Amino acid sequence: ITTPENARFYDTKTPFTDIMYTTGGSSTNKEEQLVGTLAINFGKKINVGGDFDYIYGRGHYNSNGNKLVNYRVFGSYRSDRYELNAYFRGLNYVTHENGGLTNDAEGKKQMMSKDFPVKYTDVFNRIQGKELFLTHRYNLGFFRELDETDEEGYAKEVFVPVSSIIHTFQYEDMNRQFTAPNST
Repeated sequence: ITTPENARFYDTKTPFTDIMYTTGGSSTNKEEQLVGTLAINFGKKINVGGDFDYIYGRGHYNSNGNKLVNYRVFGSYRSDRYELNAYFRGLNYVTHENGGLTNDAEGKKQMMSKDFPVKYTDVFNRIQGKELFLTHRYNLGFFRELDETDEEGYAKEVFVPVSSIIHTFQYEDMNRQFTAPNST
């Protein structure tokens, strides 16, 4: 799950795309993951992009699967005096809960794991959330002339930051819902 501590922002001269698909397990208990990132720069200062992460596991027992959908839209702006990084993240995580096996002694009959009887078949645990994160910085400083000149003969200048004013805002809303319609 993306947090402000592990969030990545990209500064690329060409569009960046990274897509990965992994899978494992048999058809009855397969686990799959699809992860993708797209980042595009508009000029030297502005970057926008998005991340997507989809995980699906069928589980080894009946009513034991889970699914995670996590996405993020992000952007950044960088200049000598001002910098900004921001993103919006959404999350939807669903776990099918089975309450455990009702009779694990039947395992001595060489049963497949999906054949074991479970306590619940229609119980779900869902976590949904969203987050908005923004941090920006205004640099205080001065311009220093270099000993070089540009194409028109003017002296080149470079900004020297001395101090900064930084403001960070984070809003997070998480919701957990446990659904057990026919369970006692």
